[in-house]
Amino acid sequence: AFGGYPTCCTHCRGPDGPHTHDCSSKNPTLKPPCERGCGRPRYGNFKTCCTHCRGPEGPHAGDCAEKARQQAEAAAPAAAA
Repeated sequence: AFGGYPTCCTHCRGPDGPHTHDCSSKNPTLKPPCERGCGRPRYGNFKTCCTHCRGPEGPHAGDCAEKARQQAEAAAPAAAA
């Protein structure tokens, strides 16, 4: 969490964002954002959140939102420490 906030940054509304422009650099436990600008975290060692992503409007793979949510939950305990 960031400061007194229960989320990663002051703009965060969940794994899909929005996030502040410097969120990923200030929260190293979080994955960098998808290079296609959708706001979701990158998956694994890939540069995008999923194989279907083409940008903010999607499309996304059927399990992309769930994987982003799981990554955010996994990072939450580490960010709070």
